[in-house]
Amino acid sequence: MRLWQDHLSHPSSIILYLSPEYTPDEPVAFLFAYPRRHATSLRGGQKESLHIWIAGVLPKRRKEGCLARLINELDSNAFLTTCTNPTQFPDMWRWLTRRGWVVDQELGGGKVMLSKRASE
Repeated sequence: MRLWQDHLSHPSSIILYLSPEYTPDEPVAFLFAYPRRHATSLRGGQKESLHIWIAGVLPKRRKEGCLARLINELDSNAFLTTCTNPTQFPDMWRWLTRRGWVVDQELGGGKVMLSKRASE
């Protein structure tokens, strides 16, 4: 709970969601990002990123570009990071790597941090 409070309380945290016009109160996709300072430099020497912490799309709405639309709403100058486990989430891994995300750090236990410039 404390982690959520820390991330949500940052003034630059972002929560985006996507919902159809015909059911605006029923989101089909969401994204939560916050500014993150990294202990070690990322590729290109960056020490800070806009970190996509949690994102999701309803299974029946996947392959419609929902997540891509949300990411496109982020600051085009931002250096983005996100974490995933390729073995546990192979669909997310494929989605990210096909869109230019690259492994920046191995985090252990199969988890990796990927990064990309938002405008790439």
